Parts: sequence; structure tokens; C-alpha cells
Amino acid sequence: MQANEYELMRDVQGQHWWWLGRERLLRYMMDKYLVGDRRDYLVADVGSGFGANISLLSEYGTVYALETDSDCLVYISETEPEATPIRWQSPEPVDHKFDVMLLADVLEHIEDDHAAMQWVADHLKPGGLAFITVPAHMHLWSEMDEVVHHFRRYSKNALLDTVNSKLTIEKLSFYNAILYPVKILFVALTTALRMFFPAKTKKSYNDLPPSFINTIFKVIMYVEAWVIRCINLPFGVSLVMVVKKL
Repeated sequence: MQANEYELMRDVQGQHWWWLGRERLLRYMMDKYLVGDRRDYLVADVGSGFGANISLLSEYGTVYALETDSDCLVYISETEPEATPIRWQSPEPVDHKFDVMLLADVLEHIEDDHAAMQWVADHLKPGGLAFITVPAHMHLWSEMDEVVHHFRRYSKNALLDTVNSKLTIEKLSFYNAILYPVKILFVALTTALRMFFPAKTKKSYNDLPPSFINTIFKVIMYVEAWVIRCINLPFGVSLVMVVKKL
């Protein structure tokens, strides 16, 4: 990912509706699938970036932040004393087996996603759980995906295909469904602009939107997260999957 995109991610992750909505969804999923009030899990934040999810994960146990980018690792070491940063690149082995893993929009950045999921299976303890989110649908591919160095967006079947025989699926649902039409319009608009202005610098459009839009979108994501606890959504901008080590 480009350095300026890492910096933008760091600056907005605590306020942006997308990050906050995903965090709420992950909290609901973890509260549902992890055992009771247990708070002594060994947790891996795989591809942790600037540690947006560490505060959440630390509520469930001891957190190891696995990341390739040096600036992210330094930032985590300075701002997240409850986490242990580890320099890691898929599918390098690490000296731990984990009860819980989080791969929050990570698989799409890894060229060999099947090897990455094999790594997940090899580094989970028996009965351990991995919580995974990815962007959905190649027809939603845009310059945003190119700028942040995605290899792919996922269909449900493509994500299922990464799950090996050591893992069983506990949950698989689309999310960010209500805003799916907005995403389609966004992709169409940015694609058209690219055709008319091919020299225009590509960008991720991950900037913080105006406050009222940010609040509305955040509320929409919170409502969806609550619904997904009980049902699977048939479409959406992203996918969430929970897998368990046999």
C-alpha cells in the first residue's frame, strides 16, 4: 500500500463510519462465538495496520499484532502497550498458536490467499476461531482497490474456496448491504471520470466525509451489524466469515 494511504488510514480509522461499522460488526461476532466471559485468549491481529482493532481485541485477551509495514509496527509499539508487535509476512510461520485470529480486510492484500488460509489453520489451536472480513464482488472493483493494492474482491464462492479441510465455517454473510447501491454509483462515477480524465491521480476516497454523512452511514452500519448477529445478508459491499479449527 502507498505510504500516503497508510497515513490516511491512521488518521481516519478512529472516526470514519466504515472503520467504526466494521468494528461494531466484529464485536457482535466475537461476543456471539467466543465462550462466555472468558478474557484470557491468545489473540492474533493479522495484518494489524496501525492497530485500529487492538483496543477491541485486548478485551478478549493478550494481543499479538502481526504486520509487515515498519511504520505501523513502530506506531503500535508506541501507542498500544497492551499489544506485542511482530514483523510478519504471509505465509511466514510464527512461534505461537492462537485461540483467536482477526484478518480484517487482509486476505485481498495477499497474492496467495490459499496459502494464507493454510497459515491460519496451522496457527490456530484446536477449537480456535478466525474472524475474517474482505471486500465483495469484482464488479465493484475501482481505482480504490488499485491504490490500496488489492489483488481481488471476493464472491461468496471464492471466499469459501480458500477454506481448507482443517477449518469449518461457523458464519458467512455479506454486510454493508444498505449502502450497496451507493457503492455501485460510486464505482460507475469514478470509472467514468477515469475515462474522461485518464491522467488524474488515482485515490482511495477513504477521506473522512462530512460529519452528517459520516453519522448517517455509521448508524446504518451499526443497525446492520446488529441484524447480522441473527441472519446472513444475501448481498453487500463486503463479506464477513467466521471459521473454526477442527
